Amino acid sequence: MSKTIFTTILEFILIALVQILLLNNIHLFGYMQPLLYIWFIILLPNNFPKWLVMILGFSMGFTMDIFSSQLGFHTATATLTATLRPLLLSWFVNSFDNNTFRPSIASMGFISFLGFASIVVITHTLIYFCIESFSFTEIWRLLLKIISSTFISLVLIVICDTLFVKAKID
Repeated sequence: MSKTIFTTILEFILIALVQILLLNNIHLFGYMQPLLYIWFIILLPNNFPKWLVMILGFSMGFTMDIFSSQLGFHTATATLTATLRPLLLSWFVNSFDNNTFRPSIASMGFISFLGFASIVVITHTLIYFCIESFSFTEIWRLLLKIISSTFISLVLIVICDTLFVKAKID
């Protein structure tokens, strides 16, 4: 368990640094905003209690808000995403070992992981941009931001998951 905690802390720090130092400065075409920090919530081990997953989601969102001068948009969205995560995961994984399962391409397969990650990222970006805009007067612009940010975030998550998460060999 201590190895899992150490790994989770290291993932938190690395993903937060990449998001803060690199990706927060990227707004492709004024619409695409890569949100790689969602991957941290996706990666959390299934044996973590729900309260811990919510605290970790809150912490990641709060960290993003502090370093992007936001007013709690990331915090609220990341906490809600962490709350919905177990339900969304149950849609894509029928049975798993609660002590060792971590959602990834290696553990779920590409299609299941992509489906799970897509729903998590779509939910996250939809809520985030709706809170951020707090208006539906420019609905097409809002939809374009949601779709394009979801796409770029998913591409980054799949690339990072493929490169950095290895299958557990027992």
